[in-house]
Formats: sequence, C-alpha cells, structure tokens
Amino acid sequence: MSNIFKNPKLPLAVTLSLAVLAPAVWLATVIPVEGLNLPSDDAWIHQVFARNLAREGRFEYNPGERSAGVTGPIWTMLLSETYFFHLPPRVAALVLTVASHMLWVGAIYWLCRGLWPDRSRWWPAAAACLFTLFGPAVWFSVSGMETSLFFGLATVAAAAFGRRRHAVAGFAAAAAVPVRPEGGILVAMLFAWWVFTLVREKRRPNAGELVGYVLMPLLFDTPFVVHNWIAAGVPFPSTYFGRHWLYLGNVDPDKRIVWNGPPILAFYWYRYLQVWMLGQNDLSNAMKIFTEPAVLSQLGLWAAVIQLVRRRLQSGFGFFIIWVLLHNLVYAFLLPNFGTAGRYEGCNFALFAIAIPYGALFLLGRVKDRAFKIIPYVFVAAAFVSAAGSYLHWRMMYADNIHHITTVHERAGKWVAQNLPKEARIAAFDIGVFGYYADHYIIDLGGLLDREADEYLRTKTMSRYLKKKDADYVAMMEIETPDIIPLPERLGFYRDEGKVFRTEYLKSWTLNISRRRWINVTAIAYPRLGLYKIKFLSD
Repeated sequence: MSNIFKNPKLPLAVTLSLAVLAPAVWLATVIPVEGLNLPSDDAWIHQVFARNLAREGRFEYNPGERSAGVTGPIWTMLLSETYFFHLPPRVAALVLTVASHMLWVGAIYWLCRGLWPDRSRWWPAAAACLFTLFGPAVWFSVSGMETSLFFGLATVAAAAFGRRRHAVAGFAAAAAVPVRPEGGILVAMLFAWWVFTLVREKRRPNAGELVGYVLMPLLFDTPFVVHNWIAAGVPFPSTYFGRHWLYLGNVDPDKRIVWNGPPILAFYWYRYLQVWMLGQNDLSNAMKIFTEPAVLSQLGLWAAVIQLVRRRLQSGFGFFIIWVLLHNLVYAFLLPNFGTAGRYEGCNFALFAIAIPYGALFLLGRVKDRAFKIIPYVFVAAAFVSAAGSYLHWRMMYADNIHHITTVHERAGKWVAQNLPKEARIAAFDIGVFGYYADHYIIDLGGLLDREADEYLRTKTMSRYLKKKDADYVAMMEIETPDIIPLPERLGFYRDEGKVFRTEYLKSWTLNISRRRWINVTAIAYPRLGLYKIKFLSD
C-alpha cells in the first residue's frame, strides 16, 4: 500500500479526479430537483452572442447591430461551435466549464510543484484539492461562464513563467485576454519583466521570448482590440461602461470608492475570503470554534510576501501574488462594491488555497518539538472540513440560482416570445436568459451593449435613453428587500414616470418564496420580474 502512495503520478491523478467529482456531485443532486440550467444570467448573455455568431457570423447581441459587449470572444466562439453542430447548449457549456476547471486545478498543482520542488507531491495536491472544494470554485465550474478558463490560463502563465517557459507563458497570458480583457494585466507584466531582463542582462531576446511576449499578444489580442475600436471607439469592451455606476445597498452613488476600495480590500482580504468560502454554514462555523483555518492562510500569505521582498520566493508564485494584487486593485476601481465582483475574483480563491499549505510548511520549518509537529497538519485538516462546509453551502446557493433563472427569467422570456409582436423592442436589465428565450430586439438597461448608455446611467435618465431607442416594453426586476435601493430608482424611473412616460402593467413572474429558506442574495433581493408596456409622452 505504501508503494501506491509513493507513485509520483498519483497526487495529480487524485487532484484531477476530485476536480471532476466535485461539480459532478452538484449536478447529480441538483438536476433531478431543479432541472438542467446555467446558474448565471451573464452565462446566457454569452449564449445569445454565440447563437448569433453561429447564425450570422458576427459578434452581435441584436442581429444587425454591431456591439463591443463581447468580453470573451474566445469563449463565445467555443460556445458558437455547439450551435453549429446542433449540440445542446446547456450541456456543452457545462462540459466546457468543467474542462476549464480541470485546467485551472492542474495549473495550481503545477504552480505549487515549482514552489515546493523538494517537498512531497502531496503538498501541491493538498493545495489544489482544497481549492477544488471551495464553494465558489465549484460554482465557477458549472456556471457556463469563462471564469475558470480565464483563471486557469492565468495560473498556467504564472507557473510557466517560474519555469522560464517563455513561449508557454506568453501563449497563456495572450490567450487569456480575449477570454477576459483584464488578462491584459498579465501580458503587460510579462512584457515589462522581459524588457527589464533584457536591459539588465544586456543581451538579445531568444526565440522563445519573442514568440511568447511579442508574437502571441499580436496573434490573440490585436483582433480583439481592433473589433472593440471599430464597434465602440475604445480598445476594451463596452461592458466597462455598464457596471461601474452600479451600487447596491444604501450608499452614496456619487462616491467612486466605497466598501471595496483598495485599502479596505487589502486590510480585510482575510475576512473577505473567510466569509465567502469558510463561513455562512454550520459546519464551517463549528470548525472555527477550536481552530481558524483562515489564520493559517494569513500566516502563509505574509510569509510568502516577506520572501518575495527578499527575492527568495520561487518566481512563478511571486508573479502570481503580484498579479492577484493588481487584479484586485483594478476591480476595486471598476466595481467598487463589496461582493459584486465575486465571480471576477477567482485569483483570490486560488491564492487562499495555496497560502494554507504554505503556512503549514512555514510552521513545520520552525516547530522544533516533534510533539507539536502535528499542529500544522491539524490546521490543514480543519481547512478541508471548512471547505467541505463551503462546498455544501454553495451547492444550495447553486440550486437557488437555477430555480431563480428557470422560474422567473426563462419563463418571462418564453412568454414574450409567444405573446408579443415580433417587431416589439423590449428594455431589460438582466438581458441573458430573458433575451435568449424572448428572441426579440432587446434594449440593455445596464449599458453592457452600448457605450452611449453610460451618460444616461450616470445622470439617472435611462427613460430618455429608452425613448431614444424606441422601447415598447420594459422588463423590470422588482425588489422586496429594504436594504437595497430599487433598480427603477437608481435608473431614475420613479422620478420620470408621469413626466417622460407612462406604464401599463402586463404580467409578472415571481419566485416561490415559501419553498424553503433562500440563501441566494439575488433571489432574495429580486424575486420578481415585471413586464410593462411603456408609452412615452410628448416633449
């Protein structure tokens, strides 16, 4: 038996097996109850673009209308192939995300192998398996979105950088940009390091560096930039303009930096991740009574930072830490609202998973008494139990997501497709699954598709934007939670109703609130979608 555990291939095999098993259990337990669906509205926005790409051969949400709202053209192209071959879009999207999750988990293992080359391979496996059990990471793996592929490529870039595999690092970083545009941070970091190295060493670039840091960005990223520039006059997707205005909760919407500002995010990184991954459930909270796994992560993170400053840290992991910091700072400014950037902060979850074994190894190197050597292992085991609690909690949240998407937005979209005139123009905020099934011309209330909407969002005059776009109907998320500012109020609808337009109620779709205790915040806050006919008044 001991010889089996000494097999060098076994740790990676166990890691990848768990990477498949974790999402498979979710799907096997949720599908019989809630059905097969994608849990995020944004995932369905990708589906609309992919369907139109397969039909029309262009990146368009509304056919015939050019848009820079595609944040992940590579992901959209992968999804469009499923329509070309007439594959079930939901199944195909889930297969792609699970495969992306395996890439990400394998990349974490590869990164940690370089970080601990002299240690047992079970330590990198521990980091990767711990990450695999984190609820948000599993949610990404069955989300139908590009999140896992993006962070998988980013982690590959960091691991390859640490091994001086320049062509691989450049390929992964460049390919990450048209998966999510903030991959540009990776490309810029690698290019800056390369130029600095050439100047410091006074040498010419080699072929691998030229391929990785020049050819790959030109090949992958130039078409993306050119498309955005032609469509919207900016080098990045127009989605940037559609979210930085959005503030949840009773906060001053004129403040650019609120809960998630850089100093707050840096100070509360430990607490933030603790709540997201190791809190919110009875099992994890019970573990915290006698041990705090997140403290081990904090210890490991600071130990790694100190080693990075002293230039004694393996370069791939050092690169990864710096990238995570810059990634957080970018989103602190783009989405300055605590919690709303969760699906864009997967790098934090990966760093958290790596930092726990790092902290354990740090303690093992400093504990002299053999009797106390067991303490770091206890901490790691406690982290796994807490992660299991997170896994169970987020499975429930995933089920809530599916129920919300299916019973509200999908039903509303199908009703519109069957009952409204084909030429009707409908304004909506969540334009994913609703727009997919409505299959009408959709006007985006969130400004994701049209850069011109930004000014109307800033000034809370979206009703005037809808008048300009000749909207016939409005599908509005309706709220029942007093802690969150109603969406119509944030768009200026309450102020303009009766002055700019009048509405006529048609129909609404509501969650079964009594079904059980809801834990999904979106479902709690926006349990109902109302459809209204809109009539604009003369100036």
